[in-house]
Amino acid sequence: METTKRALCPRCLRALRACICGCVRSVSNNTEVLIVQHPQEAGHIKNSARLLHLCLAHSRLLNQTTIDEPMWITLLADKHCVLLYPASDASTPVFLPSQAGNGDDLRLILIDASWRHSRQILAQSPQLQSLPRLALPDDVIANYQPRYHIRRAHQTHQLSTLEAAVLAMQQWEEPTKFVALLEAFDDFNAMQVAFGVRNLQRH
Repeated sequence: METTKRALCPRCLRALRACICGCVRSVSNNTEVLIVQHPQEAGHIKNSARLLHLCLAHSRLLNQTTIDEPMWITLLADKHCVLLYPASDASTPVFLPSQAGNGDDLRLILIDASWRHSRQILAQSPQLQSLPRLALPDDVIANYQPRYHIRRAHQTHQLSTLEAAVLAMQQWEEPTKFVALLEAFDDFNAMQVAFGVRNLQRH
C-alpha cells in the first residue's frame, strides 16, 4: 500500500496542521544573518531557526551538508563575517559589538544545532574556524529571561538560535525593533505547548 505523505506548508516546510506562519512577525534588520543548520534540526518540531529566518528581512538558512568550498567562498566574500560562538582560546580572533556600526556591512553567522553537533560542525569547517568570534557578554545573558520554555538547556548561555540572534543584534541595532521577534517566539512556544510538546533536554 502506498504511504500518503503529509501536506506541507510551502513557506515554513512544516505539516499544515503545525504551520508556524501565523507566528511570523516581520523585522527589518540591518545585519544580514546566515544560519548554518545541522540536518537533524531541520525537521525538529522545536526548531526556532526557520522562524527566525522567516521573520528577518535579511537572512539565509542553509543546511550544513549543502555548503561546499565554492559556496563558502561566495558566502564570506562581500561582507564582514562574524561567527556567534564563544572563543575557544586566546588565539581566536574576537569581534566586539563596538566594531559592528549599525550592522549594514556585517554578516552574522549562527550554527543551529545542539552544542555537541555545533562543535562537530565547527571542527569540520576551516572556514568557520577562521572567522572572528562574537560571544554574548555575561551581563547580557544574566539580565535576559529565557523564553524557550519547550526546550531545556544545561547552562544559561545555551539559548535558542532565535534568542541568541536577538541578543547579539540588540547590541548594535535599535533593541526595540527585535521585540516583535521575541513576541513571535512566544507565540511559537505557546503553539508547541498546545500541541502537547514538553521540555527536551539538549546535549
